[in-house]
Amino acid sequence: MEVGFLGLGIMGKAMAANLLRHGFRVTVWNRTLSKVVFDKDGVLEQIGEGKGYVDMSTVDAATSCKISEAVKQKGGAFVEAPVSGSKKPAEDGQLVILAAGDKALYDDMVPAFDVLGKKSFFLGEMGNGAKMKLVVNMIMGSMMNAFSEGLCLADKSGLSPQTLLDVLDLGAIANPMFKMKGPSMLQGSYNPAFPLKHQQKDMRLALSLGDENAVSMPVAAASNEVCPPPPVPSKHYNKANKHATTHWISGIQESKKLGTWRPGFFCGARGAERHRWFRLKRDRGLNV
Repeated sequence: MEVGFLGLGIMGKAMAANLLRHGFRVTVWNRTLSKVVFDKDGVLEQIGEGKGYVDMSTVDAATSCKISEAVKQKGGAFVEAPVSGSKKPAEDGQLVILAAGDKALYDDMVPAFDVLGKKSFFLGEMGNGAKMKLVVNMIMGSMMNAFSEGLCLADKSGLSPQTLLDVLDLGAIANPMFKMKGPSMLQGSYNPAFPLKHQQKDMRLALSLGDENAVSMPVAAASNEVCPPPPVPSKHYNKANKHATTHWISGIQESKKLGTWRPGFFCGARGAERHRWFRLKRDRGLNV
């Protein structure tokens, strides 16, 4: 099988290397995600009948559906296939692949997925792969925050963090994440496997998915708060964003005057606004 692999970052480099080792003919192209599909010389200029595009990045369902429609209009097939796992699982071919979209293309790609991961799931209609990945990463982000706080609390309380790891590994909440990350955390070794800005992006998208489905997620919102969102690029800073941001800042200033300011949950414009008004009204003793 001949495969074009776009993007050679922490994950892509290891994944492309695994395909090469297993006899796939691979052509690589290291471009940023924003330029892969819609920009000049992007996927849409080459896609057509008999060709398929598999997107293994983590985006929201709406973005996957937009790409899918664009690819289908050119006569191609599309599968979204975000992965669960970071650098080491990518190197070892132990990712979990969360695919959705064109079933025929998925079936064609199973031999490649079997090289890249220990299991691939076909989740049905377009967008389900993106949603599943966001739910998984939301759980992971919340879990890792609690794990980090637990290690710190044990240490500051005079307990052995290593003993805590041993206890956790023998209990009901033992899991590969704690087993893999715990020793490195105790050694102060933080080699990059998954950039923090990407974790925050996934938390933010998961919280937006919660907003869309009217699901309250205070634990995820608190975990998201640990990582301040990146600045909004100027070209996307439209009047609506400016209004929402100004309105939020004015609420902070008002609550500071009242002496009731506490950092709010950053969970997207709607989520931040909702939590700000909830806290402000509660602090004033109003019905919420």
